[in-house]
Amino acid sequence: MIRRLATLLCLLGMLAGCEDSGISNVGRREMISAKKLVDMQGSSGAILVEIHGAPWPGADADAIVGTLRMPEGPGREVRFRTVPPGQGLIGDGERLVLHFNPQGTPDSARDCRARGELATGPPRKSGFIVQATFCRAESWLIHATFDADDVSPDDWLAYYLRMQDLLGTMFPDA
Repeated sequence: MIRRLATLLCLLGMLAGCEDSGISNVGRREMISAKKLVDMQGSSGAILVEIHGAPWPGADADAIVGTLRMPEGPGREVRFRTVPPGQGLIGDGERLVLHFNPQGTPDSARDCRARGELATGPPRKSGFIVQATFCRAESWLIHATFDADDVSPDDWLAYYLRMQDLLGTMFPDA
């Protein structure tokens, strides 16, 4: 609970000496607990993840998703599986959409409705921006924008740690 409060204060810029997390534009229509995330894995045994773009040149979708982990806690058993863009709409359509270096203004509604690859900008020299949206069918439930300007290309450990921060912010009860 203290960690969540400190994270919230950091996000609001109210805690002196706190680093900028790079996470912004957090929105929730529904709180999703660890149990609910585990149940959403369904028969595939994983949360489906659509990847649009990449954090850096040469990063493939399976590697991007293969390093995703929830922070320590009850949600730690949640697993993720890559699906091609638009394929997450099958069934209930509950999925995580990661839109790296999006062109234009982040738009969670557009990201949830996408039937194919979304427009992405070129990878940056250092770091990346990702619009992360948890969708049910064509509607967003949770979203956040993350500017990870301190992650060097091919630094998978830094990517893992920063994405874990993002998932912890999106799913604080997991």
